[in-house]
Amino acid sequence: MRSLLFFFAVIAVFIVVMLAATRIQTLRHSLMKKKHDKDNKEKTSPEKPMVKCAQCGVYLPKTEAIVALDNKTDTLQENSETYFCCEEHRNEFNQDSSKS
Repeated sequence: MRSLLFFFAVIAVFIVVMLAATRIQTLRHSLMKKKHDKDNKEKTSPEKPMVKCAQCGVYLPKTEAIVALDNKTDTLQENSETYFCCEEHRNEFNQDSSKS
């Protein structure tokens, strides 16, 4: 009778240990996935709106683009939809449009 009781006790302990190990493995996997997702989120930068250079057609982030100048006053056109990748292209565009 004692050996049967001992046998069931060993089985019960084995089941408890296996359940605990499974739970620990699940928690560890969950933490690793959260860390991996967080790392990937930090690596990707938010998308920036892109604009096209009116002179050469290259696309660049709007924050790096140069805005068109008003031909009459040589001031920046704040609400302009005309952007350039460099000063040279803006000047060429302004020269071409002033000739017309």
